[in-house]
Amino acid sequence: MAFSFDSVMEIFKRITLAFASVAAFALAVVFAGGCASDTTQHPDTPREFFGVMEYTGPTYAVFYIKSPYKYAFRDLNGKFVAYIDTRHVVSRDFGSLVGNPVFIKGVLKKIEGESVIIADKIRSSRL
Repeated sequence: MAFSFDSVMEIFKRITLAFASVAAFALAVVFAGGCASDTTQHPDTPREFFGVMEYTGPTYAVFYIKSPYKYAFRDLNGKFVAYIDTRHVVSRDFGSLVGNPVFIKGVLKKIEGESVIIADKIRSSRL
């Protein structure tokens, strides 16, 4: 059984093409799927946060430490997460929400070195 030079070259081209296709697919998987991020969302995509809202604005205390925002957000364990920027929220009556579990929909950003949730919506949680 003898093979001609042309038929051997044709088989070699097909094998090379198949190998190149597999290698290109593997590289695409590595580069597209090898993202180091925990999420595929854009950083400015609104997210929902669950925790407790606390008042950090002015009080009548003798020793008052000024904070950059009136409200802060803490997780359920009491750990500080971020300040809350409420300028885009329609309702301004947050008295019933302070100290209670809430859902906040907004974008988490670093502003002047502080973590800030730019809130779009704040609603009470029914725990």
